[in-house]
Amino acid sequence: MRLLHLLPLILAPQLVAQAAPPPVFTSVLATGPFGLPTEARLVDWSLVNEAPDTQVVRVTVWQLNLLGPKSKTSTGSVLLRLAPGGTIHDANPVGTSRSLRAGAYYEVIVEMNDRRVLPAVEVWSDNQGTVIAGTRIGPTQFRDLAH
Repeated sequence: MRLLHLLPLILAPQLVAQAAPPPVFTSVLATGPFGLPTEARLVDWSLVNEAPDTQVVRVTVWQLNLLGPKSKTSTGSVLLRLAPGGTIHDANPVGTSRSLRAGAYYEVIVEMNDRRVLPAVEVWSDNQGTVIAGTRIGPTQFRDLAH
């Protein structure tokens, strides 16, 4: 009976939750550098999952510091699960007090395990999805950095 008070101490190590390992991705796709024109208001990335199963994907928007290393924007990385046929987008605001700035250079990196997840990036001139001509980066324009 005296040992019952020690039971929580004996079981405690087994009850500690293990952190999930970070995902491992087989494909890394990049837009390459793109600049934002003065009329840019939003940079919108989007994904569609054409694979038959749910996919884990990570999207990171990087600011390119032309005289130094690139750095993650304030939006950071987005890790998500995308169901078959599922779509998602994220419109990142552009402006002097926003996460992105006109006149600066950026890159979008998409990490995935199935190339049937199709990415795109567009630069919008307003909040209604008006794409600035020549700024769309479609799925076939992304470069595969893993191969």
